[in-house]
Amino acid sequence: MKLKCIRSDQFAGIKDIDIELTDGINLILGENETGKSTLIELIYQTLFRGDKLDGRKDKGFMERFFPVPSESGVNGDCIDGTLIFEGNDGQYKLSREWDVRGGTASGLVMPDRTRLKGAAKIDEVLSRELGYGQGIYNEVVFASQEREYAAIRHLLEETLPSKASGDPSLMGELRSAVANAMLESGGVDVSELEEAIARKIEEYGSNWDDSTAYGEPAGGRARHGLSNPWKKKVGKVLEAYYTKELKSKKLKEVSGAEKRMEEAAEGYKTAVIEAKEARKRAESFAKYQGALTSVQYLERSISEESTVLKRLKSTLPEWVRAEKELKRLRAQSKRLEKSEVKREDHERAVELASSIRALKRQAGGLELLAGVKLKEGYELEVKSAVDGRKLETAGNKFEINEAVIIKIPDVIEMTLSAADIDIDEINLKLKEETAGLESILKSYRVNSLEELKEAYRESHRQRVELDGKLPALEAEVALYEKNYKGRKELEEDIDRRVKHLDKLYGELAALPEIPEEYGRIRDIGREEERLKECLADAEEEVRTASEELAEARSALGDKSQEECEEELAEANEKFEECRSIYRHWLHIMEVFRELKENNNTSDASEIAEKFKEYLALLTDGGIKVSEIDGELRKVAIVSRDNQIGYVHLSEGSKDTVSLAFRLAVLEHLFPEGNAVAVFDDPFTDMDGRRRERACSLIKRFAEKNQVLFASCSPEYEGLLGGNVIRL
Repeated sequence: MKLKCIRSDQFAGIKDIDIELTDGINLILGENETGKSTLIELIYQTLFRGDKLDGRKDKGFMERFFPVPSESGVNGDCIDGTLIFEGNDGQYKLSREWDVRGGTASGLVMPDRTRLKGAAKIDEVLSRELGYGQGIYNEVVFASQEREYAAIRHLLEETLPSKASGDPSLMGELRSAVANAMLESGGVDVSELEEAIARKIEEYGSNWDDSTAYGEPAGGRARHGLSNPWKKKVGKVLEAYYTKELKSKKLKEVSGAEKRMEEAAEGYKTAVIEAKEARKRAESFAKYQGALTSVQYLERSISEESTVLKRLKSTLPEWVRAEKELKRLRAQSKRLEKSEVKREDHERAVELASSIRALKRQAGGLELLAGVKLKEGYELEVKSAVDGRKLETAGNKFEINEAVIIKIPDVIEMTLSAADIDIDEINLKLKEETAGLESILKSYRVNSLEELKEAYRESHRQRVELDGKLPALEAEVALYEKNYKGRKELEEDIDRRVKHLDKLYGELAALPEIPEEYGRIRDIGREEERLKECLADAEEEVRTASEELAEARSALGDKSQEECEEELAEANEKFEECRSIYRHWLHIMEVFRELKENNNTSDASEIAEKFKEYLALLTDGGIKVSEIDGELRKVAIVSRDNQIGYVHLSEGSKDTVSLAFRLAVLEHLFPEGNAVAVFDDPFTDMDGRRRERACSLIKRFAEKNQVLFASCSPEYEGLLGGNVIRL
C-alpha cells in the first residue's frame, strides 16, 4: 500500500488540509504544536477506527481529537479524515466522519468506482489491501518512540501503550511480540514467562466473568452482586467493579439526599415567601378594613336612597298624570250622561219600528193587476193608503200589493184595500207609532233607527270603557293621597332626600381611596376570617418546611454530589483500566500459546540476522548482539564489551536498538517492499553520527517503500531529502 493523499476539514487542531504524498521519503516539518503527530494520528485513525464510538472506551480519542470551542464560541461536533492510497489493483479512497454523539460514517471508493458504506465490507477490503491487522500497524508501521518494542516491560510493569487499551489485535500477528520481550529483559525463560502471564490473569480476573458485553461477577450479579459480594479470590477487576458499584450506590444516595435537600430548601423558601405574602395581604386588608366598611355602608345607603328617590321622582308626574286623566274621564262621563242613548229609549224605538213594519204589512196583502186607459189630457196618481208615498204606474198596467188611493184629478179619487181591514184605523195607529218613533229619534238628533242604534252602541262602548278606567284611576289617586297626603308633601320629601343623597356622596368622596382588589369584596367579616386562615396555614407550612429542611440537612453525608461523581468517574476509569489490562493479559496468553505452538525458527532467524546487521551499521560495532538464538527466545546485548539489559541502555542507544530491530521486522513483513513506515521524531536522543547513519538506513529502506518522517528539526531536510511537507 502507498498513501497518495491526506485530506481533512477538521481533526483536532488540523483544519482544511489536502496533502499530496509521494513514493519514497515524505518529510513532514513543523514547529511544535503545528500538527505533525496529529497528522500521523489522522492517517492511523482513518485506517482503523471505523466502529461506532463508545463514550467510555473511546473517551481518550474524543478528548484528544474533537475540537475545542472556536473564536465564535461554537464547538465543532464532528471530525473527519480522507485517505487516497494505491492498492494491489488500483487507487482507493477511504473516508471517515466521527460525531460527538458516537456516530461513525465510513465510505470506500474502489478502483472501479464501486462505493462501499458498510463497515464490515470496508474492513474486509482494508484487511486484504493492508496485508496485516491493526496490531502490526500499531506496533510496527506507526510505532512511536514511547512504545517501540516494549512488550516485556508492559507485562512486568502492568502498563499499556496509548493505543493498546481495549485493542484485541495488539501484537496478535507478529511473532516478534515475544521476541521483543526477550530483547528488553535481556532473556527470560518461556515457561517462567507463561507462569507470569497466568499469575497476572489470576491477579486481575479472579472470580470475574468477562463473557458479557459489560462483564459481571462470576455467578452473575444476582448471586454475587454488591448485596452478596465475593469474599475470597477477589481479582482487581472484581474489586474495581465492587468499588464502582459502591460509588454508584453512594452517588445515588447523595444525589437523592441533595435533591431532597434542594426540594426542601425550595419548599421552605416558597413557604416563607407565601407566608410573607399572606401576612402582607392580611395587614393590607386590616389597613383598609374600616374605610372599606364605611364605603360599603355608604354605597349601600346611596343605593337604597337612590332607589327610593327614583321611585318618588317617578311618582310625582304619575300622580299628576293620574289626576288629570281622572278629571278628563269624569268630564267625559258627564258629557256622556247628556248624550247617552238610554237603553229604554233604544228598546222603545226598536219596538215602534217593528210595530210600524207590522202595520204596513197588515195594510198590504193585495195581489192585483190594474189596467187603465186614460183619455188624452188626464193623469193617474196612485199613492199608498198607509204612508201616502207615490207608487210607479208606468204603462197602462201596474201591480197593486197594498192598500192604495187612486186619483184622477178633478175626476175621481178612490181607495182600494182588503175587505177584512180598516185602513183608517191602521193609518191612525201608524201615525201614532210613527210620531212616537220620530220623537225618540229627534230627542237624540238622529234621522233613522239605524243612526239611533249606532249612537246607542257607541255610547254603550264609551260607558263600558269609562266604567273600566275610572275605578282604577280613582284607586290610584286615592293611594297616592293615602301614601303621600298631597303633592306638596311629596315634593318636599323628594327635596329632602336629594339633599341627603348629596350628603352621602360627600361622605363617600371624603374616604381614602380603596384598592381595586378590595372593591369586589362583599362580606368583609368573611374575608377577614379567610385571610386569617390563609396566614395561619402559611405559617404552619413554614414550620413544616423548616422541619423537613432540617431533616434533609441531617441526612446529607460528608461528601457532595460533585465529589461523589468525581469518585465514581475515577472508579469507572479504574474499572475500565483493570478490565482492559485483564483482557490484555488474556490476549497475551492467547498469542503466547499460539506462538509456542506455531513458532517458525526460519522467520525469527531472518529477523535476527537483519537486526544484528543494522545494529552494527548504526553503532559501528559499539553495541552488538552477543547472543541470540534462532527463535529470538534469548537475546543478549553487549555495550563496550559489557553485557547489559535493554532497560539499562541510554535513551539514544534504546532508539538505536529499536530502529535496527524495527527495520529488520519491517523488511521481514514486507519482503517485496511497497510498505508504509511512519517515524515520529524518532532520533531526538541520538548523537549526530548515529543520526546520520540512521537516516542512511531509512533512505535505503525508502528505495522500495514509502516513509513518512515527522520532525521539528530542519536538519532532516538535508539528511533525508524527499518530498518536504511544511506545516
